[in-house]
This record gives sequence, structure tokens and C-alpha cells, in this order.
Amino acid sequence: MASLTPSPRWRLSQLQNLLVLSGGADESYVALVPRDAVRPVLRHAVLWLGDVLPWLDEGLREGCAAEGETPDLVLVIRSNCNWQDALARYADAAPQQPHLLVDLAYHHTVSLGPYVVPGDTACVACLGHRVAHRWGDLPMPAAPAVQQHEALVTALVRQALHGEPGTAARLAWVERVVSLDLRSLASTQDRVFRHPWCPVCSAQPHDDAGAGSLALPWITAP
Repeated sequence: MASLTPSPRWRLSQLQNLLVLSGGADESYVALVPRDAVRPVLRHAVLWLGDVLPWLDEGLREGCAAEGETPDLVLVIRSNCNWQDALARYADAAPQQPHLLVDLAYHHTVSLGPYVVPGDTACVACLGHRVAHRWGDLPMPAAPAVQQHEALVTALVRQALHGEPGTAARLAWVERVVSLDLRSLASTQDRVFRHPWCPVCSAQPHDDAGAGSLALPWITAP
């Protein structure tokens, strides 16, 4: 079996919120991921968007941050509410720690992502507003069929948190959503773009009436 040994000529260092890989005076690369995206997860917290699922809440209890303790990562779990209600709760909570969306609100699909580093990457609201605008915001089923797969869903979420390739997997979810159809086990991956008028993560003023419009400087004739 082949083994890999780190080269002493290469060094990984921090530059503000960036990771810089350097191999000497002529070789330097800036990693296209925020520094905070790669920190290990020792303690997590859960933010529920919809009803709490007791079986999943119990399955995630190990490693959960105690009250008053700052978690390394927040799981944002949408269980059965529509996007409008989900995003209202998300905006109220406004988690400042890295967080991962777990979407269990559909009958046959489990979705993971985006993995959000606040201030650096597209957030859950960037995704939700685009989805609701493009496909509408229909009421979600009160008890989605995917929630019948209790053991499988719990194992998937725990693997995302603490599994051996956990950090690498979370990097794959930065500004991306990976969806798994539990009927066929087919998976898809979609890109999440930052919304320029996102009410949660954008520095731009948010105005629903004028979102996407631009005031032009000419004078309109009376």
C-alpha cells in the first residue's frame, strides 16, 4: 500500500481569513476556501427550521454543545416548513458559526448543503430565496416520507459531522447542494450563488420592491 509523506518544503499558513500554501519564494497558492471552513468539529448545535424530529434529535445528542458553549458547527435542519417560514427563523437566529443545511422536507430526497462560512460564502437564505423565486414556495408535507428512513438519515448526518472524511466533505458543500434520492440512490450537485440582495449575508440594502432593479440617471419627461 502506498503511503504519502508531507513535503517539508511546503508550508500552510494563514493570511487574514485565507489559507496560503507556499513552497518557497517562487511557489505560493491561495486556497479557494475560507480558513474557518477547515477547522475540526468537536461540538455542534442544531437549529430546527420546522418541527423537531425526536429520533434525529436523540441521534445527534452525542457531541452536542452544552448551553452557553460555542459550537464549532451548527446543523440547520429543515424538517417540514416552507421556505418563507424557514428563512424567517434562519434570519432571526443568524448563526455566526459555520453551519450546514440539512433538508429533510421532501418525500424522497435528502439534501446536504450549502456549508456556510458567515461573511465569506453563500448562505442558506441565498439558496432559499432563489428556490422560492424560481419554483414557488409550496406548502411542505407535514411528515415527509424521507423521515421514515430514521437510521439512514441519522447516519448520513453524523458522517457529515464526525466521519473520517468529514472536513473534506464539508468543503465539497461550500456554495453547493448535494441531493440524494433514496429510491434510486442517484445523486445530484448544484451550485449556490451569493444573492446580491440577501437579507441575511449581503452588505447591500435589501428592498423587495426594487430588488434586481437599477435607478438610471436620466430624467423622465412629464
